Amino acid sequence: MPLNEDHLREIGRIAIAFNSLERRAQFAVQALMGDDTPVVVWQALTVGEPFDRLTFRIRTLARIRLPYPDFLSDLEAWIREAKKVQEERNRVLHTGWISFSEQPQDSDVATALRQTTRNTYGELRDYTPRDLYEIAQRISEVERRLRTLTSRMRQLPMSDSYPEEE
Repeated sequence: MPLNEDHLREIGRIAIAFNSLERRAQFAVQALMGDDTPVVVWQALTVGEPFDRLTFRIRTLARIRLPYPDFLSDLEAWIREAKKVQEERNRVLHTGWISFSEQPQDSDVATALRQTTRNTYGELRDYTPRDLYEIAQRISEVERRLRTLTSRMRQLPMSDSYPEEE
C-alpha cells in the first residue's frame, strides 16, 4: 500500500488527538485534587507521566473524592474506552514500521506503510488513511467524554476522607 501525504497527515492526527487526551487527563487529575491545590503540585504529579499512570490517578482520586456510584460507573466505562484507544494509538505509533520503495523514481518519503512486527498487537496489518483517520476520531471522542466527566466532577461535592468500608 503506497504511503502518501494522507498517511502522514493521519498519523499526525492520531498523535495530536492522543496528546489532547493526555492533557485532558492531567486536567481531570487537577479537578479531582481540588481548585485550591497549587498548580505546581498537580503538574508535579502529572507532567510527563504515562497515560496509564494518569488513568490510575483519576480512578484512585475519584473513588476517594467522588464516592457516587453512578459517576464512578461512568468513569470506569470511560477508562475502558481510554485503554482501547490507547492500544489503537500504540499499535500505530509504537510498532515497527518499515518503508520501502517499489519503484526507483519514488521520493525519499516512504512509498509503503506496513506494520511488520508480529508482537502483542497481533497480525500484520495495512492501514489506509481512512483507518488512521477513524482511530484519531475515536481518540477525540474519548477526550470529549473526559471533558464532560471533568465538568461533572466539578459540580459534585467532593469528599476529603476515605470512603467507609462496607
